[in-house]
Amino acid sequence: MSEDMIAGIDPATRRCVSIGEFSQDYICELWARGLILVPVSNETARSCYMEKQPDVFTLSRTDPNSPGAYKLPSAHEPTLQGRIEAACLALAYQGNIGLTTRMALMYPSTDIDAGSCAKYGAVVLSRLMTAAVESLHQPRIDQISQELAEYLTSNYECP
Repeated sequence: MSEDMIAGIDPATRRCVSIGEFSQDYICELWARGLILVPVSNETARSCYMEKQPDVFTLSRTDPNSPGAYKLPSAHEPTLQGRIEAACLALAYQGNIGLTTRMALMYPSTDIDAGSCAKYGAVVLSRLMTAAVESLHQPRIDQISQELAEYLTSNYECP
């Protein structure tokens, strides 16, 4: 079977919203729209367009002998360190991060659109910072609070 079509899956709704020929211009257009791109055969393209939420992983090529075949990243539970690293990247790039990083951050959720990644990245880091502050002694917490207040009143110069 040859994959000569490209399916565009909307990450927010997880629905196939666009199908077209496997061409550079079309791929660039779908990529700019923020869709998940999956190479598919004509038959698979027709069937996935009718599905409410097609499974991206079953649509992708799985035959390693196929010319130009690739394998989507596997979804597995990340370590806390991996999730924190992904959260830092998500905030730095406003959620516009690679698929593997999105999957590491959002596991086990399949909601991997940029907005969700940025929001969840903020949640992960705020939880981490809260835990870090809770482990400090009260004099150090007071000192940090004072430094932050001074920063706001000093034309944003670091104390």
